Amino acid sequence: MKKTVLKIIIFSIFIFIPALYISASAQPGPPANEPIPIDGGLTFLIIAGATYGASRIYKDQKKENL
Repeated sequence: MKKTVLKIIIFSIFIFIPALYISASAQPGPPANEPIPIDGGLTFLIIAGATYGASRIYKDQKKENL
């Protein structure tokens, strides 16, 4: 049973990954005169970093009090 599931997963990877690569590479790039927006991903990274930093500070303070 486990070998069959593993074979199906490996087969799916070898079939779907190239198909996704071909479809993604067929899309044209952005026009040369328009700027590329970076706000969406950058905001997420800043929020994630702040959250991680706050959790590390909280854990360190909690460890010092014990």
